[in-house]
Amino acid sequence: MSDSPIIAIVALRVKSGAAAAARDTLAKSIPDTRAFPGCLNVTLLADAADEHRITLIEEWASLEHDRAYRKWRAGEGAVPGMADLFEGIPQFSHHTRIGE
Repeated sequence: MSDSPIIAIVALRVKSGAAAAARDTLAKSIPDTRAFPGCLNVTLLADAADEHRITLIEEWASLEHDRAYRKWRAGEGAVPGMADLFEGIPQFSHHTRIGE
């Protein structure tokens, strides 16, 4: 695996009426994310102006670690009922730090 850390930004849109449940479900899933190999940090953010927008900022040891995590979450690490709380497909982007 490469040694370049990756910042993954995940933007989620919560279904109407599901904001509290979405926040609770995501918060409960964070310890498993943090424990996953290669996870350096994860922050869960609620939009201050729109309760239906949630963003995760995740730092991974490498893009390969991030991909392994996504595969795990799509399979055996899936959180029951999570997909029912959100509209559409999550928006993902990957970034590297500049000047470090």
